[in-house]
Amino acid sequence: MNKNTFQKVCSVSGSLHGAVVQSNLERAGIPVTLDHTKNASYLDVLVPEERVYDAKILLFIEPRVNTNSAGPNPQ
Repeated sequence: MNKNTFQKVCSVSGSLHGAVVQSNLERAGIPVTLDHTKNASYLDVLVPEERVYDAKILLFIEPRVNTNSAGPNPQ
């Protein structure tokens, strides 16, 4: 897969944390690339654009939703 079609879902500190996140996502069938940031102690976790939502759900990161739509009104 072309790295240009991948999108960052999170950054992690250290290669051990990166390996754990990568393993969890790959077990769910999501391809992962780890990329070093400018700060060498951090890694960006990249997944294919079409799998960003799934990856964020698995990593418990709240996906961005369209805030322009009218949602249910709390009562």
